[in-house]
Amino acid sequence: MTLTGIYNKCPACAAGHYKTSSGNGGCTAHTACGTGAQQSVAPSASANRVCICSAGYHTLGGTAATNTCTACSGTSYKTGTGNGGCTAHTTCGTGAQQSVAPSTTANRVCHCSAGHHTLGGTTATNTCSTCSSTSYKTGTGNGGCTAHRVCSSPSAYESGIPTTTANRVCACSGGYYALNAQGTQCSKKVCGCTSGTGAQGTTCPTNGANKCVSCDSGYTLMSDNTCSPTPSCNGCDHATTECIWSGGRDIFRMSNGHYFNRRRLRMYHRWETPGRCMCKPGYVAHAWDVTKCVIRPVDCKYTVNTCSCSPGCDVTVPTCTCDNTYTVTVAAVGTGSCSPNVGQSTYSGSVCPLYCSGAWHTYASAVGGCGGGWSEDYQIYKRTANGNAEGDDSCPGHNTYRTANRVKNNNGCPVDCAGSWAYSSTTCPPACGGGSCAQTQIYTRTTQNAHGGDNSCPQTNAAREVNPETHGNTCAVNCAGSWAETSNSYPGNCGGGWQGMWFKINTYTRTSDAANGGDDTCPATGDISVGDSGTNNNACPTPAPPPPTPPPPTPPPPTPGIIQKIIAKNHGNIRNIRSRGRGRGGRGRNLN
Repeated sequence: MTLTGIYNKCPACAAGHYKTSSGNGGCTAHTACGTGAQQSVAPSASANRVCICSAGYHTLGGTAATNTCTACSGTSYKTGTGNGGCTAHTTCGTGAQQSVAPSTTANRVCHCSAGHHTLGGTTATNTCSTCSSTSYKTGTGNGGCTAHRVCSSPSAYESGIPTTTANRVCACSGGYYALNAQGTQCSKKVCGCTSGTGAQGTTCPTNGANKCVSCDSGYTLMSDNTCSPTPSCNGCDHATTECIWSGGRDIFRMSNGHYFNRRRLRMYHRWETPGRCMCKPGYVAHAWDVTKCVIRPVDCKYTVNTCSCSPGCDVTVPTCTCDNTYTVTVAAVGTGSCSPNVGQSTYSGSVCPLYCSGAWHTYASAVGGCGGGWSEDYQIYKRTANGNAEGDDSCPGHNTYRTANRVKNNNGCPVDCAGSWAYSSTTCPPACGGGSCAQTQIYTRTTQNAHGGDNSCPQTNAAREVNPETHGNTCAVNCAGSWAETSNSYPGNCGGGWQGMWFKINTYTRTSDAANGGDDTCPATGDISVGDSGTNNNACPTPAPPPPTPPPPTPPPPTPGIIQKIIAKNHGNIRNIRSRGRGRGGRGRNLN
């Protein structure tokens, strides 16, 4: 900077200053990076500091001493350093949702919502496609959709309906167990059984468990669903006894030591031990033979028939007594008895009963109309006798009214036929000059008669002629004539304007006049009109130069006198005389 001294030396720029080129000028202070700007190249004595906009800022500017940048708006961002502009935040559109909020240094991050896939769309809006009806996606993300699982029928069934956001839920049907965690593959449950047949399907509680449903010959199904050897009861009377034992499926040992047969619904004494003869239902043990039983005695069953007697009725109130009887409904069994004591019945007399009487009388009737009307009788009750409490006094009161014999008339009401005539064609001569006119009408039935209604209407497509007319008026005659082009007017044929217009002149000639009230608006003969017109806009050609002005004409000779007439008359002779005179060298005279 600033050349000084006898040796022309220049001192270095002070710290914080720079000068980029040679010269005797001074140094300049380094600029600073202000708000939103950051240093990208460090300053030196020969170069200024270089600033660049930080992320979230744009458009480097400011003062000569400080470079600043403008912050991006709340709806835009800039990710890196640089002096370029900010970009508008994208939006999450159909099927997409925001996963990371936007800022001035980062764009909004969108992910596909559950049930949607493949993030795409425009630069301003991110959208996702909906999963098809046979696929799903459970969470957010930009991955694809997965096909719904299939439940194998009939071993598995659909227990949860699939959607675009959830897979189909499968469960094993009754009697099956799952082969996989999803429940899509199931197998029938099979139980084991020793000396018998194992349960399968719904009767098997768990696959592989021990449960018998039937036993092989010589084995009995136990209450714990196992098979055990069947005991024998030798010597039992099979007609009246059965061989039982406590381990059988239907036999249970009770706390008091007795046994209960669930199938027979009976209890056995504890001395009737398993493997012993046991009486069948309806039998009891023999008095001394343990191998047989006898019929259990049962008394008969019966119903009592109450007797009745009438002591009469009077003021002394008498009584009467009778013996009841019975009817056996179930006969006695074995040594059972059947001699019931049914006793007697006693009746007391009372005041003699009185019974009311009377009759209903019809005094008027109504006849129901068609289409649901009601027919009914109007009746009045006339009592002829009254009753009392001992008898019957339930008859209607005297002069009681009622409606009886009510019957609905469901017959339809009569419906008359209906229709209309419509014109189908008209044949007419001219309206003047004589002749007749006939019009044809066709009938269309719109309603058929029913329930005895009128049926006099014509049938559909019946035809008739109506309104005949005769025309005898004299026909009107209109005037007539025609236009014809009679002349053209061409004021000019080039150059446009009025000098270039042309016209056609038309003249009308009337050939006939109106008569009998006809139209008489035709023009009169000789009327004119201007027809087509136009403008010739072609440029006019350059005119030829005018011909030279001719010399003035020679004035006519004066009227000849006598001498001239003689000369004219003898012109030939005079010419000959001149010729002869010149031939002799003489000089002729001018006679003119």
